[in-house]
Amino acid sequence: MHLLDANVIIAIFREWENDHKEAANFASSLTEFAISDYVLGEILTVMKIKDGLQEAKAALDYLINNKKVHLARLTQDELARTIAFFHDSKTDISFVDASLIVMAKGRDMKLATLDKNLVKAGAEY
Repeated sequence: MHLLDANVIIAIFREWENDHKEAANFASSLTEFAISDYVLGEILTVMKIKDGLQEAKAALDYLINNKKVHLARLTQDELARTIAFFHDSKTDISFVDASLIVMAKGRDMKLATLDKNLVKAGAEY
């Protein structure tokens, strides 16, 4: 299963984004995918700020009612590993990005992102 970063989902909803077509085609090719609760928070926050509350709510409704989408949460062990990785990382990544790397590697998921720094940090872990 693929674990999607917020930038992929946001590009799907925002048709004017440079990566919209690539992200939409990628997601439609998947039979299922996961997003973390942290990523859900990022998606909704960015969309509310940039596109307004109604667009954010429409995205939320789509994501929680779509049978292809699985919501994932960090376990206590994954949270501890995320904290350690974020603290010790030499790469400039966010805490949410660190959690995606830990979750993807620990659960044998494929991380899908448009962020080159996140890909680089994933190789570090």
